[in-house]
Amino acid sequence: MQLLMRRRLAFLLTPMVFGYVAVGLGAPGWAQARPVASRMDVAHFAAVRSAPLSTPPAGYQCVPFSRLVTAKAGQPGSLAAQLNGYVVTYKGLAETRFSTGLFSYPGSLEVSNAVRKYPLPRPADPKDQYFELAGLCAVQFAPGTVPDVLAEGYWGGAHCCYGPTLYEYSRAAGTYRVVEDLTKPAVGKGLHWNPNGGFEPERIGPAVVLESSDGAFPYTFGCYACTPAPTRLFTVTGGRLVDVTTRYPAVIRAEARMASSEALHSMSSSANAGSVEGPLAQWAADECERGQGAQMWRTLESLQAQGRLTAAERQSFNNSKQFPTQLKAFLLKEGYCQGQL
Repeated sequence: MQLLMRRRLAFLLTPMVFGYVAVGLGAPGWAQARPVASRMDVAHFAAVRSAPLSTPPAGYQCVPFSRLVTAKAGQPGSLAAQLNGYVVTYKGLAETRFSTGLFSYPGSLEVSNAVRKYPLPRPADPKDQYFELAGLCAVQFAPGTVPDVLAEGYWGGAHCCYGPTLYEYSRAAGTYRVVEDLTKPAVGKGLHWNPNGGFEPERIGPAVVLESSDGAFPYTFGCYACTPAPTRLFTVTGGRLVDVTTRYPAVIRAEARMASSEALHSMSSSANAGSVEGPLAQWAADECERGQGAQMWRTLESLQAQGRLTAAERQSFNNSKQFPTQLKAFLLKEGYCQGQL
């Protein structure tokens, strides 16, 4: 249950703190706040409504958390997820020595259907750090395709760490291959993903994506919960994990509105000033992903000129520079707003 709470809080705590949408305040994208649902509820509603459903949608199936949190390392048993005639199965074997998780003790991971079985290679996991299985999913990214596999282990920490391994079915080879192995700490630096939450399958319209967030943001402009990270969406194709966030503008737009509203709420009281910079950073990144970086920057400069960021800067983690200057350097370093600022 603790694992379930940690994982869910990682995704849901920040966007649910202030459930508002902002659309104005003297500059485009900023206005009076009005209540709405949580981030992904809004995003799903907007994206699913606009997506054509001329073909049956893709899907996914994961082992329920209730089974994950009761599975015991070192004990025999199996866990399985079924999707469209395919079954992803982990079979664990008993052992006498202490073991710490899914891939650190004897067992096997395979995909099967009515015709054949496909054994999957183990992740690297060189230090046997996992002590809990955090996820096992069959994921069909596009309608009519053979499901791929997401397996995740968790090795502890207040804000860390999930180690996902992604497997893709290769039609050419007739077997499964490792697409991305993120079981080693500090790997995947070129990806905008968050090891505090790993990946969560989400269906948007006719496709399935893997939801994560940009792990570079937390703690950069405030406490962990004070610094919401921009949502990132991925798919697996051609043997690669591909960032497809910009294909879903409704998701980005809904999140940007919620972030702007959260920042506005915090600006209204000096007691909440420490929670201004984080949402502003999330909003700024989302606006750049929408191609609105220049307009975003004009709004930020206007807030600075009005003195509305002064209280936040006094409580900032880093008081050496004004917030817009720090934010611009950070965004460009992380690959946002290129050619827009």
